[in-house]
Amino acid sequence: MGSAIPATQSTGPPARSARGSRGARGGRAARSTARLAENVRNYVSDTDSSSRASKAQFNKTTLKIHGLKNSKAASNPDGGLRSLLEFLERKSSKERPITLGRGVIQGDYVFVKVSKDDAPHLLRLNGYTWAGAALAIEETSDPVPGHDRPSAKNPATADTEQKLLGILASRYNAEQKLLDLSALGSDPTLISLGSFASRSLAEKSFKVLLYLTSSQYDDAAAKEQAIQAVSLANNAIQDVAEVFTLAHTLPRLRRLDLSGNQLENLSKLSKWRHEFRRLEELHLVGNPVVAQSNSLSQIVDWFPSLQILNGERVRTPKEAADALAAWFPTPLPRLPSNLRDGENNIASTFLRGFFSLFDHDRAALAAQFYDADSWFSVSVDADHNRDPISQSYIKYSRNIGELGGSAIGLMINIVSQSEEVDVRQQLAGIRTFSRTFVLGPSKPGAPHPYRVVSDQLTLRDWTPQAPAPAAAPAPPAAPIAAVPPAAPDEMTQLAMVQELAGKTGMTAEYSRLCLSGAANWDFNLALASFHEKKAQLPPEAFASSADVL
Repeated sequence: MGSAIPATQSTGPPARSARGSRGARGGRAARSTARLAENVRNYVSDTDSSSRASKAQFNKTTLKIHGLKNSKAASNPDGGLRSLLEFLERKSSKERPITLGRGVIQGDYVFVKVSKDDAPHLLRLNGYTWAGAALAIEETSDPVPGHDRPSAKNPATADTEQKLLGILASRYNAEQKLLDLSALGSDPTLISLGSFASRSLAEKSFKVLLYLTSSQYDDAAAKEQAIQAVSLANNAIQDVAEVFTLAHTLPRLRRLDLSGNQLENLSKLSKWRHEFRRLEELHLVGNPVVAQSNSLSQIVDWFPSLQILNGERVRTPKEAADALAAWFPTPLPRLPSNLRDGENNIASTFLRGFFSLFDHDRAALAAQFYDADSWFSVSVDADHNRDPISQSYIKYSRNIGELGGSAIGLMINIVSQSEEVDVRQQLAGIRTFSRTFVLGPSKPGAPHPYRVVSDQLTLRDWTPQAPAPAAAPAPPAAPIAAVPPAAPDEMTQLAMVQELAGKTGMTAEYSRLCLSGAANWDFNLALASFHEKKAQLPPEAFASSADVL
């Protein structure tokens, strides 16, 4: 924001002057301004630290552990805390090491912060016996004692915050739902604070103003309703990268005034081309970019909802709605089965014959496709299958052997769901399974040209049901609506959007859609959903390497 930088600055050493002279008064004024600038720097530092802490915490959860006080290790100098944490680290996972941070003892409980990825492994130890005591481990929303209390601001920082909030209040027009941030470099209060002593400090001060703006609203919907227009006119902006934070803070902005700035060409505006999907009105008068040929038509393409550009209509509301709809991905249509495996159709022929015989005549199935050298293995997810019928499979589970060299022709993997009935135990259930076949050339005299070299079956998530005797139907219970978890606060949402955008390369708009949709602000679920649907996303969902996130 170029207007923030003073026109002239002395670069030489200050001249010596007598006490009480004009030079001395000027020196005191300079020192006063420096102190005010330092207050702004301190506030920026506090705000950045808070933002970093928010990023670090949104993917964490708190575990509450009971049993330490009843254990033999309670007499250790540290109360047994380190020994308990080492036990949990050692027993929680064999797949990858888990490292726990410093736990906190509060009464009969131990509180410890863990990543959401590690939490399921640790929760599996609930009920384990350690040092003669039974452990009870649960996830809790209670704050970690002594860790989650907000730090108090120092008086100088608090005073700076109040002055900045006063500036925002004086520049907000509730009737027009307008936040007027024009000509910030000439604002007397900001000048007195030293907010624009340098270009870097000016950009940080702008971020602080937007941070404070967000903090005044309970959620994104309230902020969107209250602020629909922003003016950044006459700020000597040379590149929208200087004020890019606006796109993250107010992504659904409807009206934006950038007139009277120094945007020379489209490249200085291009970093916003994937943002502000719902921007309806834009003013760029007074910027060199408007004099370039075809620049305005390109800007219209960048902002699909844009209807008014520099006071002139460029789209009707209907055209804007159609353009906006075209920006977002549509679900892929469900197509019929299209199995293609060459002219011989080996895979399709095998699967159709296999599952038909598997359901009706398994003896014939074994005779046709298996021989004495075929391998079969079954794997049951025992951690999630504790029902009685699983025992008939678990005794054969993990019977995996290593195959030597052979002429392997084809590998087939199937993932599906099946219903099964155990007649001996009168139990029925639904399970999902995956089955991997390795087919090879058959031996002489076999009924088929190929045989099963290896057959690996994996079973999981089976929910059995015992057949119930006939009885009068009971009145249906009223369905209980599931209560979705509460969405995180606005600043945490902003941190999550920035984090997901950084990991995936998506724009802020698509990152927010990914998090707020089916993932319901679960970061890991949103990241997994991105990797699953990445190939279906349009090019505009991704920011170019020049974009600033």
